[in-house]
Order: sequence, then C-alpha cells, then structure tokens
Amino acid sequence: MNVNSTMPLVKTINRYRWFFLCGLILFLFDLVLWHFVRQIPYWGDEIHFVGTIQYFGHDFSWRKLVHYNEMSAPLPFLLYAGWGKVVGFELNDLRLFSLVISAVTYLAFFGFVAESLKSQKAAFGCTLFLIFHPYMVGFSALVFTDMLPILASILVLYAMRSDRPLLMFSAGVLGLLSRQYFVFLLFAVGLTYLFRLFYRYRRRDLFMAASIILSTVPLCILAYAWQGFSPKTELNRLYMDESFRFHPQYLSLYILQLSVYLLPLIVLNAKKIYGRLLPWLIAVACSWLYWIFPVRPCPAAVNASFFTVGFFHKYTRLLVGPVAEQYIFWILFTVSIPILVFVVKDLYHRVKSRTYDIIFAIHLSLICFLLILPWSYFLWEKYFMPLVPLLTITWTAFYLASASASKNTFPRID
Repeated sequence: MNVNSTMPLVKTINRYRWFFLCGLILFLFDLVLWHFVRQIPYWGDEIHFVGTIQYFGHDFSWRKLVHYNEMSAPLPFLLYAGWGKVVGFELNDLRLFSLVISAVTYLAFFGFVAESLKSQKAAFGCTLFLIFHPYMVGFSALVFTDMLPILASILVLYAMRSDRPLLMFSAGVLGLLSRQYFVFLLFAVGLTYLFRLFYRYRRRDLFMAASIILSTVPLCILAYAWQGFSPKTELNRLYMDESFRFHPQYLSLYILQLSVYLLPLIVLNAKKIYGRLLPWLIAVACSWLYWIFPVRPCPAAVNASFFTVGFFHKYTRLLVGPVAEQYIFWILFTVSIPILVFVVKDLYHRVKSRTYDIIFAIHLSLICFLLILPWSYFLWEKYFMPLVPLLTITWTAFYLASASASKNTFPRID
C-alpha cells in the first residue's frame, strides 16, 4: 500500500480524534445502558407515555391531538409513534428510539462546542459531563419526552451561530411541541435579536426574530383547541388543581440546583464567581428568603403520591432525613446566589458593551427560566435540565478564557 495514499486518512483521524473517541465512548455507553435498561420494566411516566404513543400510532386524527391524555405537547409521542410503526410498539422497541435521539443530541452538542470554543478537547469533556449526568442517563434510554427539547435547544444555538431562520423556526417548533416551557429559551433568544435590532438594524436579525415568533404558531393553534396550555383530560384534572399563579418555592429549588447539577463547572469558575466580597454579602442578605419559601412538593405532586421533587431531594432525604435536608437546601440556595450575581453582572457588561452574542442569550435564558418556570403547575428537578447543556457551554467558555495566556475575562460566542 502506498504510504502517501494513507496520509489523508491519518490526518483526518488525527484532526477529529476527540470526536471519534467521544463517539466510541458513547457507543460503548449505549451498549452497556441497553444491556441493563432492556431488563427494566416500565419506569415512572413510561407506562402512560407508551400508552399515548400507541394511541397515536394506531391511527391519527385532529380529535386525538386535542384530547390525548397528557400534560406535555404532542410531538414526541407522534415521533415515537412513527418509529413504532416501523420497529414496533413494545417498550424496548421504543427505548431504542430514545438511544437514537440521545446519540444525535450528544454528537450535535459536541459539534457545537468544538466549533464555538475552538477546542475539541473542551467539547469532549463537556459532552462526557452531559452523557454521564444522572438525569441524562435516564433521558438517554427511557421513553421520556425530555431529550427532544434539549436537542432543540442545541439546534437553536446552531441557528444563531449560522444565522439560519429556517433552522431557528424548525428548532423552535420542535422545542415548543415537545415541552411547552421551552418558551423560556425562545423568549431569551428573541430578546437577544431585539437588542441587536435596536443597536444596529440588520435584515438577517429581523428574519431570525420573525422565525422565532412564527415558531410559536403551531403551539398557539393547539392551545386554542385545548382552551389552555394542555388538553382538558383526566390527567389535566389531576394536576391542575390550583389557579394559575407564581410559586416562589419553585424558584428556591431552581436556584439551588445551579450548585448541584452544574457543580464541576462551578468549581472550575469558583474564583470568578466567589472571588469577591460583594456576591457573598448579597447571598447572606438574601439567604433568609429560603426559609419563607422552602422546597417542598407541590399539591399536584402530593396528589400523585410524590413526596420529593426529584433524585437529589429523594436521596438527600434518605441520607439525612426531612429536617436536615432543609438546612442542606438552605446552604445550597445561599451558595447559588453568587452564581446568579455573576450571570446578572455578565449580562450588564454585555449590554453596556453591546455584545449580544450567544453567551448573552444563554445567560438571559437562565433569567427567563427563573421567571417563567415558577408559573408551572408542577415542581420537578428535571425541568432544570435544558439549562445544563446551555450553561455548560458558557461556563466552559469562561474557564477557557481565564486559563488562556491572554487571561480574557469576557469571552464571546458569535
């Protein structure tokens, strides 16, 4: 064999070695995950999700789209139903589709991080962090509806980076028709484009903003047909026992999760977040608010026999009991406030310098999330998960910038 003929292949492998290594680890991880998950019976919401998928799979009509017995938007059930028609509607047949969706999501995430941060090594580390995240493991292999909005969020970032209105529209529809609360990200990205338009008019930015608005139309049509945010069914009556209002205790949970589910990134940026006195003074001044609005299951969860709000709450209670858990949550709430201070300060500096980039949009999405999600009917840790890949990108960018020779403290992702 001619040595020269193999050189392009060697160069390609060397250039994309971190991508190939990530793909190999993901493949092996999926094999191990599949070995264990195929022996597990229905897990949590899977039992009624599979029923809804079969409901859509046997025949489809507008009436079914208006009256199916779920709280979340219908697109995941329709996509799983399409897979079921080809592969089968048994539980493990549908779980295979979850593995496919998760693999596409992780590889798309790797590609975006590698392109945006100009580092395949950083992309490799970020993707592994995501793959082995406790909640993501479940999303990867079980028949849940949570992975598609995360894929949609990554596609939104791709659309921003490449200025592609059609991709933005498609990602927005995918996200909103998978989970209604995806509106928090579209709202933040839409505001980012409005800031850009006020600063400097660009027709492309106008098209991007218009595509975001148009992406809400399919969900608005369904909401009109539902006469609300979800179909009026038995499940709706079970959960929607409270009037539509803001729940401050939900805010307590989502704030403290910043220092739980993003811990490695917080450690990497600890000096930047906690290195000054002012964030600590603000944290101490605000920490008492936790005791007014402590984390506790919402009435809808209690009605459904859930007495904790997720994995972390469940295992904290098992380890220390219901009294000590509140002191742990209070400490986590307090140490998470400087993270919020850091985000708000970064947003202020970007507005001041008119830097309306992807980091601005992601940090603004955190604020929008904290303002929108407490209006939800249900409190659950996993609702925080769409923020994890987004904040992983921005805080990795900050770490790389501070670790570089230039000591740049104001990274950009355009």
